[in-house]
Amino acid sequence: MCKRGGIELGIEKGYMTKISEMMNDLKGFGGKIYACSTAIAFRNIEINDLGETVDEVTGILSFLEKTDGAIMLYI
Repeated sequence: MCKRGGIELGIEKGYMTKISEMMNDLKGFGGKIYACSTAIAFRNIEINDLGETVDEVTGILSFLEKTDGAIMLYI
């Protein structure tokens, strides 16, 4: 189990990959990134603020149908 601040220290020291880099790698391999419509509404995030990294904003039921049998990284 990581101590508090361990993740930040790991990123600073180069031991951990940044989430943005993981997302770019995923896109490079043809993966898709979905944003949860409920989560972005709850956090008052505008769809335009998500940038080009997010392929689609979708609800949970639609997400589960689209990704049935897929390998997923949930962050």
